[in-house]
Amino acid sequence: MKTLFNTFCILVVVTTILLSCSSEISAPMPDPNKKGSMKLEFEHLFGTESFELLKRMNLTDSITVSVDDFKYYVSNIVFTKSDGSKYVIPQDSSYFLIDASKIFTKSITLRSIPEGDYTAISFILGIDSARSVSPVDKRTGVLDVSGEAKSMYWTWNSGYIFFAFEGTYSSPKVLNNSFKYHIGGFGGYNAPNLNNIKTISIPFGTAQLKIRDGKYPHLHLRADIATIFKGEDGISIEANPTVMFSPLSVNVANKYATMFEFDKVME
Repeated sequence: MKTLFNTFCILVVVTTILLSCSSEISAPMPDPNKKGSMKLEFEHLFGTESFELLKRMNLTDSITVSVDDFKYYVSNIVFTKSDGSKYVIPQDSSYFLIDASKIFTKSITLRSIPEGDYTAISFILGIDSARSVSPVDKRTGVLDVSGEAKSMYWTWNSGYIFFAFEGTYSSPKVLNNSFKYHIGGFGGYNAPNLNNIKTISIPFGTAQLKIRDGKYPHLHLRADIATIFKGEDGISIEANPTVMFSPLSVNVANKYATMFEFDKVME
């Protein structure tokens, strides 16, 4: 019995060592001289429902909505490490247009990030003022106002639409009434004006985004679009079916700035 017990103890010790070694191999310490890549994913919800274009979704017990178009800009992405230091994605590589009609836009690949254990992300929902007034050769890709950004730019107001949300709603009072929320405003060029640029900071709680060379973790965020209409400060879709460049757009921007939350990190 004593021999059997000693053998068992040895096996436990060996197993513990092997597991420890395996853990160290799968999660090596970060090397500041190395870089890695990751994927940033956005999942859209509408209250307790999954969000889909043209799907009839419940806003309240008596109001339903069907969304035809949903787009928004994500820019100026910054990651925070566990030691409090930050890594800023190079600005020229940090503009993205999330378009619900194009599934691939909801997953963003970010490359050449220094190895490290990251605990939070922040980004602007919208386009910063400096880029908004930059020469057209600095506004390419998703910022090209003659191409991908054509439907996300006010030519009459010389500014990007940060957040576009439109479709129809039905209530006991109306059937399939149109709504349109086009929110923008970078503070003005020659004179102060509406500023709806929102910086959104999302901590990961106890989780960490471990960037390592040769790894490809996924950071999954959720956004509940119905947040815009919730709470005492929520927007009434019946009273305000159209919101564009007006003081009420500030209220809409304040609400959509709170719709994002951390979900999980997948290694």
